Amino acid sequence: MLQTGFKASLVLGMLFLQQFPISALSKPKLELGTITGRVETLTAMGIARDLQVVLLSPQWVDLWNGEVQKRLDVYFDRYRQFLGSRTDFFKQVSRLAHRDAISLVINSMQSDLGKEFHQFAKTVSPKGSFEFNGVPPGDYRIIVLGVIGERRLIWSERLQVRGQIPQFIEVRNRIQ
Repeated sequence: MLQTGFKASLVLGMLFLQQFPISALSKPKLELGTITGRVETLTAMGIARDLQVVLLSPQWVDLWNGEVQKRLDVYFDRYRQFLGSRTDFFKQVSRLAHRDAISLVINSMQSDLGKEFHQFAKTVSPKGSFEFNGVPPGDYRIIVLGVIGERRLIWSERLQVRGQIPQFIEVRNRIQ
């Protein structure tokens, strides 16, 4: 009789499990988020044109951080004698390292992602706004590239996507 009860509960359990796909039981549904933002341009400098925003996913953020650090190390060794006497020189070297690292990362993204790159790069609206949909949770970096007058400028902000709650970011941190 114990065997019959065991068999009956086993059959009922199997029938219950057939009601749900195995993938629904084994993997929680990934909650994709939305990033909505605005670029704070310096109106005293003029109207920004050709603003492009690039979303760096965690793997590209790691590459960018590593490239910035490599460049800072090289530039520090190369310009050591100037860095001690001129504090503004370090800011210039840091901007150069960030700019060069961003160029490398964006070129790598375009090469590696091909046609999918457009999902990570958007044109900023004339009012300075942008939006990315379907973003998995993680630590990201927003990079904005643009031109004001004849100057090429770069803005950067970090943010964390935690799920379906939309993230709003105002990009103000100008690197260059």
